[in-house]
Formats: sequence, structure tokens, C-alpha cells
Amino acid sequence: RISLPGPGAALPAPASPLEVHVARAAVLAVEGEGAVLPVWYSSRSRRPPYVTWLLHPPHGDPFQTPLQGRASFVHAVAASRNLSVLINGTREADSGQYVCTVNVPGEAAGRNVAVVNLTVLVPPGTPACRLLGSPGVGRDVTLSCAARHGKPLPAYRWQRAPPAPRRFFPPAHGTRGHGDIGTDMRT
Repeated sequence: RISLPGPGAALPAPASPLEVHVARAAVLAVEGEGAVLPVWYSSRSRRPPYVTWLLHPPHGDPFQTPLQGRASFVHAVAASRNLSVLINGTREADSGQYVCTVNVPGEAAGRNVAVVNLTVLVPPGTPACRLLGSPGVGRDVTLSCAARHGKPLPAYRWQRAPPAPRRFFPPAHGTRGHGDIGTDMRT
């Protein structure tokens, strides 16, 4: 049996579809520092959302983020529509594509998924440098440096410095007193 509203009855307003928004789709962080993944949602519903964040690492299968004790919502989800996540003490392994999925019971999902790409940069370590060949006037040598880690890996470039200007002083003659240099210098 189907019931239709009678004449003059108000029809319920169609629910606005749930939409998830991203402020920055690409976030850079330096290893050891914090990173904010900026996401919020819009909805007419006042019901609390179900929020899931998943990490799709660059190499491997998606899994729930291994950020126990290091990640938290920037704002209370119940009091705000801001679903941004703060990751403290970022690590290189935190790099990847973060997918935030939002569902609100009884609400049609328009665009309920947001994607944020996090890249954690790693400062290079102390380079290991080598000298191949015997240094000497007129001899060729090879200098090489390489860092064992860093993201991105550092590139080293060598430049030959211009020769230092040489200053020649004419020989000086004079006497030196005990404790002071004499001012009577003759050339």
C-alpha cells in the first residue's frame, strides 16, 4: 500500500547530500614534526558522523593507520564538522595517500570520500666522502660524497674554488725588543 500526502500537505525537504572537502590535497612534513591533514564535511543532518581514516602506503596494501598515540582529531568531531587529523612526530613510513570516508546515518552520500597525500621529507644524514687518487700538483683526483638516507636523496655538486690571491711582502728587517715589536722597521 502506498500513501501520498493530501492536498496542502508539506513535503519534506530533500536531504542535502553529504560532502567531504579537502583544503590541501598534498601535505609536506619534515620527519619528526607534526602534519595536519585538513578535511571537513558538510551535511544538513545533526547526527554524528562515522569517520574512517585509512592509509594507502606507496608500496603495499591499504591498512588502518599505524599512528597509535601520535594521531588525533584537531577538533572534537561531535562539536565540529572539521575532521582534520594531526599526526605528531611524523616518520617516513607515514608517507602515502590518506583516505577519509564519512557516513552519516540516514543521509545520502554525495561525495563522502576525501584524499590527502602526505609526503614526509627526511633530512639527509652525514655524507660519506671519499678521495680517489693521490693529491699532488698536476694530478687528477676524484672526490665523491653520498648520503646513506634522506628523502629526497641529496645530490652533491662539486665546484672548483678560484685560487686565493697571493700577497707577497718584501723582506723586512728590524729589531725586536723584549715584549714589544719595535717600530723601527727598515726594508
